[in-house]
Amino acid sequence: LTDSILVVSINEEDKSASILQIPRDTYAEYTQRDYKKINGILSVLGANGAKDFFSSALGLPIQHFAVINLDLLCKTVDAIGGVDVEVPQAMEYHDPAQNLHISLGKGVQHLNGKAAEQFVRYRSGYANADLGRLDAQKLFLRAFAKKCQNLSAQDYFGLIGASLTGVQTDLGIAEAIRLCGILRQCDPEAVP
Repeated sequence: LTDSILVVSINEEDKSASILQIPRDTYAEYTQRDYKKINGILSVLGANGAKDFFSSALGLPIQHFAVINLDLLCKTVDAIGGVDVEVPQAMEYHDPAQNLHISLGKGVQHLNGKAAEQFVRYRSGYANADLGRLDAQKLFLRAFAKKCQNLSAQDYFGLIGASLTGVQTDLGIAEAIRLCGILRQCDPEAVP
């Protein structure tokens, strides 16, 4: 099941981006099965089918998709040397069935890949559950984007290299590099 679904819009002219987060527990008519939470769409329709569904459901053409697994998230965060994030509250959660163990203190934290995974997956302690997790994911994405803007060219290409394995996408490498270049120019604080 998909932990996060993001629709990213990039405006090349003014070097801006916007992100629409779709809560994973949203119900949608994408299958005839009983289970209709949107986080099952990838396993039912595949990446191209999910792209087509969201294009139709949202009424806008989605040109590309990227599926990023949690191992790749950890790998890319480690490739840039971690990120600094203000953790809004102490986070404790343990689920041995998923081998998921989250233990983060409140306050500014330097997150390596595994800690970043814990931060973006945590939801059980928020009063508004998954919506609180979406807010935390925004904090993480801003911190990650800020760190990427300050990378040297060598580190930037190291990040791209780390991302090449583990991502499923219909983007070609040249287009991916071009879009990353645009995203590097965006102001992370201005991304809604």
